[in-house]
Amino acid sequence: MRPQVVTTILVSAIFWAAGTAPAEVVGWRTDGTGRYPQASPPLEWSPDGPFIWKTKLPTWSNASPVVCGNKIIVCAEPDLLVCVDRADGKILWQRANPLEDALDAEQIKDMALAEAQAEKIQDQMSPLRRRQRQLRGSMRRGPGKEKFEAQHAEVAKQIKTLQKKLDAMAESIKPRTHTTNGYTSATPVTDGKRVYAVFGTGIAVCYDMRGNRQWIKLIQKPTHEWGHSSSPLLIGDKLVVHIRDTFGLDAATGEQLWRARSEAHWGSIIAGKTGDVNVAINSNGDIVRVADGAVLAGKVQPLDYNSPAIYKGVAYFIQHGGKAVRLPEAASGEIVLKTLWKTNPPKDRYYGSPLIHNGLIHVVHRKNMYSVIDATSGEVLFSKRLALGSGTTYPSITLAGEHLFVSIDNGTTLVLQPGREYKQVAKNRLEKFRSSPVFIGDRVYIRGLEHLYCIGKRQATGT
Repeated sequence: MRPQVVTTILVSAIFWAAGTAPAEVVGWRTDGTGRYPQASPPLEWSPDGPFIWKTKLPTWSNASPVVCGNKIIVCAEPDLLVCVDRADGKILWQRANPLEDALDAEQIKDMALAEAQAEKIQDQMSPLRRRQRQLRGSMRRGPGKEKFEAQHAEVAKQIKTLQKKLDAMAESIKPRTHTTNGYTSATPVTDGKRVYAVFGTGIAVCYDMRGNRQWIKLIQKPTHEWGHSSSPLLIGDKLVVHIRDTFGLDAATGEQLWRARSEAHWGSIIAGKTGDVNVAINSNGDIVRVADGAVLAGKVQPLDYNSPAIYKGVAYFIQHGGKAVRLPEAASGEIVLKTLWKTNPPKDRYYGSPLIHNGLIHVVHRKNMYSVIDATSGEVLFSKRLALGSGTTYPSITLAGEHLFVSIDNGTTLVLQPGREYKQVAKNRLEKFRSSPVFIGDRVYIRGLEHLYCIGKRQATGT
């Protein structure tokens, strides 16, 4: 299981200088930080409300909602982009984006042939995998261990040979994905005029806000079997996409402007600046100049699952074995980074990305272990396992007003008081979800696996 249910970061020069985000461009975690300091949402809710509205969506998705003006953009499996009216939750339009739409007739034919060949190989592998499991059990339980080990080695060899054939076909077939990750874990991004989305098939699309497709492009196919979740980043006239490599696309046409060699990871790209130079930092730890795709620094600190964070010129890579580096004030060419500290919060997978607030870094790993880290020193101030119940913590921590919201995929959300000591304020339940909540004013928007929720209390109206 490799989703990172978390995905696009967009922050402009104003954000880095002043700590606020431009309202005209929104994507994953709205501005990429997960911070909504001006929000005043309800602190308590349940499956019974309070809801302004609740909308049944076509299918599930892990992508977070994107709220822009009077519209909300969400995704739905396997390739749907859906636009919802913010006032009443009605679906205004939905558009399918199959991989075939980005291919010509010859490519579609070749893919169909490759899929048929891959299916035959899978059929050959299935009984071998069953036999492998049986042999493992026999080696543990009974006598004749040497005989079973020899048989197991022969079966493993046959599986490895077939797997190599499948791996060689990865570029020719439709990308595989994990059932939990799906093809729509990446959150869209919009500038209010157009909306952009990336799917786990390796395609990127652009629509106007009325639902008219502007372009569709196959950027690069993911070639592992766990799926893709890195959300797109919009900076000026460029759309930056990280699949295996990192690409800069012309936002108006989808044409490739540059390509920076990289490696596949699940975390989303974040935006920052070194001096007056716009850079994108992917979860492989590559710092890429947005203007031309030049890699100014490579593999600064690869992250297994989540995204980096930037605050006041410092890039934070938070996981067990993470670190903080200061970005230089100029970036005319290859840059030299200063490591400020290294940190070791509890060892496990960090699917959710960190949140930085008042000099503290808040992060939680997949098994509900919540840690607070001093942003100046990297010291782990405390770690506490949260009472979130069984499940996996995919959503990223968010800040709304003066409170933190920490969620798990069983639909439970804890409301915490941020600080150097643990303080729980409320515990809420909803349907299952893996996306990160969005807070605007006194409303909470959550993309559940079945519904899109607008949580809040209705205002009383006079007569």
